[in-house]
Amino acid sequence: MGNTESSPADDGASFTEIVARFDDITKPLTDEAEYRGLELANGMRILLATDPKVTQSEAYMSVNVGDLMDPVELVGLANLCKKMLFLASKKYPEENSFRKFLAEHGGSTRCWSNYDTTNSFFEVGSDYLKEALDRWIQFFADPLLAEDSVEREINGLDNEFQSYYNIDYWRVDQIQHVMATPDHDWGKPPTANKRTLMDIPAKNGIDVKEGLKKFYEKHYSANLMTCLIVDKRPLDELEKLIEESDFCKVVDKNLDRKIWEEKPYGPDQLGHRVDVVPIRDTKELQVHIPVDDLSQHKSNPFHYVSHLIFNQHDGGFHAELKKRGWVNAREYANGWIHSKARGIAFLTATISLTDEGLQHVEEIIELFFHLVGSIKASGVQQWLHDELANIGKIKFSYSEQNSHFHVRRTLAKRLHTVPFKNVLSMGELIEEFNPELIQDLLGQLTPQNMNYFVICKEAESLKNLVKEEHLGALYKKAKIDEYWMERFEKALVTRHEAFHLPEKNEFVPSRFDMKPRDCEFTDVPKIIHNDDFLRTWFVQNDDNLPKATIFILLRIPKTDTDPVNRLMTRIFAECFNQSISSETGYLKDLGMWSHIFTGDHGTQIYLTGFDDKLPTFIKSEIQKFRAFKVDEKSFNVALESITQSFKNFGVNAPFDHAWDSISHILNEQKFSISDYQAACDNITFNKLNAFIPQLWEAFHVEILGYGNLTQSELLDLSQEVTRTLKGSKPVLPPYSSELQGTRQLKIKEGTFCGYEIDQDSHDDSCLIMHLQIGPMEIRTQALLELFDQMVEHPIDDALRHKEQLGAMVHAFTYNKNGVLNLQINVEGGFDVRYVNERIEAFLKDFRATIINMTDKEFSNHIEALTVKLLNERENRIRLAWAIWSEICNGHFMFKRREILAKELKTISKEDVLKFYDEKISAESTLRQKLSVRVRSTTKKGKIPEGHVFEEDDKEILIKNIEQFKSTLEAYPLPQPATINVPRLGQ
Repeated sequence: MGNTESSPADDGASFTEIVARFDDITKPLTDEAEYRGLELANGMRILLATDPKVTQSEAYMSVNVGDLMDPVELVGLANLCKKMLFLASKKYPEENSFRKFLAEHGGSTRCWSNYDTTNSFFEVGSDYLKEALDRWIQFFADPLLAEDSVEREINGLDNEFQSYYNIDYWRVDQIQHVMATPDHDWGKPPTANKRTLMDIPAKNGIDVKEGLKKFYEKHYSANLMTCLIVDKRPLDELEKLIEESDFCKVVDKNLDRKIWEEKPYGPDQLGHRVDVVPIRDTKELQVHIPVDDLSQHKSNPFHYVSHLIFNQHDGGFHAELKKRGWVNAREYANGWIHSKARGIAFLTATISLTDEGLQHVEEIIELFFHLVGSIKASGVQQWLHDELANIGKIKFSYSEQNSHFHVRRTLAKRLHTVPFKNVLSMGELIEEFNPELIQDLLGQLTPQNMNYFVICKEAESLKNLVKEEHLGALYKKAKIDEYWMERFEKALVTRHEAFHLPEKNEFVPSRFDMKPRDCEFTDVPKIIHNDDFLRTWFVQNDDNLPKATIFILLRIPKTDTDPVNRLMTRIFAECFNQSISSETGYLKDLGMWSHIFTGDHGTQIYLTGFDDKLPTFIKSEIQKFRAFKVDEKSFNVALESITQSFKNFGVNAPFDHAWDSISHILNEQKFSISDYQAACDNITFNKLNAFIPQLWEAFHVEILGYGNLTQSELLDLSQEVTRTLKGSKPVLPPYSSELQGTRQLKIKEGTFCGYEIDQDSHDDSCLIMHLQIGPMEIRTQALLELFDQMVEHPIDDALRHKEQLGAMVHAFTYNKNGVLNLQINVEGGFDVRYVNERIEAFLKDFRATIINMTDKEFSNHIEALTVKLLNERENRIRLAWAIWSEICNGHFMFKRREILAKELKTISKEDVLKFYDEKISAESTLRQKLSVRVRSTTKKGKIPEGHVFEEDDKEILIKNIEQFKSTLEAYPLPQPATINVPRLGQ
């Protein structure tokens, strides 16, 4: 249809005037959605997307104001404004009524701020989009900004700040901001707390509440707002919703978009080595180089240069560091060139170091500049540009990206600067060849234009350490030594024999046809082969994408006998992943993925992407896997990395400790972190070499093929995989008894068990209240999911928002080993005993909420949960993982969501009340409660003044986990739910 102009007369009577429409929008070949761009009279730009398959509507708003616009005297004001904005509006003054409305209609919302944007998202059942839009747009048109809520919201921000305080990423990031040019906006902290928003302003006589209102008036304008709305309605109906809405009430103040013309660092701020003392015992090198912001160019120079520097191909930076044993993980050399805000961009490289690598930091930097120099000397390659452009076109043409939250939120942000025609394809398609721009970018990658950060515990011994004020990190900044600066400069003009351009990507697909559909096509997988060694599942899908996903599960009894064997299997898998990183790097360029990992069910091989060359790659990978021998250098690197991860567990977040303890207590066979730490000391290179051949003495293979495959090719593939793994020596199939899964232990009905942990690395404490519900039966699961749907918003509103118990408050359900569970987690600064009392008080009061719930409110919850369950626009990979989970867990209920939705229709309010009285109520003799409490020893948990704790003499306090587990019975193993499935093994 192209672009058309309209006038109020053309549109007839309307509330919101649309001045231009754009229907000519480039989209993927397989994208079934239709799009239309709208420009409103007030300058707002809206992208409409209609997709008949969605059951939930979505909306995204991006506003061109972010953290860098904070006034110097009120750091964190943009973040505070965001929180205040979405509390209430003058039309809907009840606090959090929008969240409540969404929760009752199958929806949710979130908001976040970046350096130069503030963003809001919501989803809701399609039938309620009109009212949701009306409620939502009021936040931007006429927010309440109630003064009596400001202090509470600042306290909420302070709770969030505490969770950042001990995270090394944020500490190093803050030092980077501190080092910025004086008076540049980049120097402002991106995180806020009570000190920046209450203490300092009060000391300086600044009224935060008045500053908040001024900030909104100064920065919020319709012409700086862009919006994306996704729904199943036709475009004309969606457009009518906009016309009849209050979008027109958002005032156009005709503000200019902020663009930072000056670089965040000048010559005096660059050319430094910065040593940082971390919280975790880590060894990391970060390289930061500010560059021109070229993110809007159609030639995409950032992608070309990032690809050559950070690709994992042989002859690249990744391969050379790995060869020297200076890095300790497969993803050690992460990096990219990206825009942080309009006009501000960086090359960022993060390299995880081994002990040996830490001794060669400057040599690593030198190698980096050798690489940059080699790339420059080779010239800009037309063939490589064409290959990257072709890959971008293929990925875009057969993309499923628009079903992803993170991509849709990017679309809303893109609308600030990208024409409607290109909004879907910008950054995905490389539409021009501009070698001069690429050379210009490479020319900015110089030692003088760099700061590098060495993050390690060894820095504690350095003299003259400085404490960063905002997050408290200790660091030392010094100009790069002249000797090394000269070597870096020389490397930039000297070729290095280790580096060369990548080979052409042999995995680029050339066939995109859809394979013939099975004559008995169904979205439920079926067994197409079963014997003592192999079971193969097959299912096609109907998304018309030339892609497939393959799961391979190796159940090897030898791997699970003790922690040493488990870790040796993990080391073997990680070393193999490193050995093929060059090939998998080429796959990643295509948006494909291949990975081998170990877990509760066994050793798994996961591959997904374009099906054209996927089977060939799988066969090759399995051959290499079966023949793989670990070299000693790779072994040492992998063992060091694993040992370090267990060593660092002690400084993980309190929630991690609580979750691990629950898993250890309730899983029949679960090794502890200390078990694994001890096992690391007993693993040697010779022991690993003696162990590997034992893996192939007895094993079972289970395979799922999902997507654009035929039954015959999957049969051929699965049988060849099994033949290859068997090798030339006789192999026995495992016995069925060796292949049984782990059972969950049963908390005795009517009991309350508690376990306590002290932690000295975080100021926050954490409590997890874990309620076992029972075996995973459909009726029970439907009741549990419905209860969770009912409680999700009220518990967040009560405990996080009103009582401010912590920044993290979650209630969620999960299944483990065939047992349903409900967890309520709170992490924050309050005493865990007080938190436990407040959770119990909330649950006690919630019984009255259920009783007083109207029939309409109850049916709304039924409908909301049904919408969530039946949302058809699920991502292809998520659907594949859901099927695979049913197979691995032994349930085989492949239509679980549809069955649950059907079951919901039979549930009454009385059924929910009975469920509550039996499984949730503290007074129930059937309740099964486990409470894990992680207490901070660095900061005493807050207790309200005058509060007196009630002693609970009914609690069984767990002193010794293994001894306690020996007193528990186990639930039975999961049984096939709806189909007869042969048992595994012989």
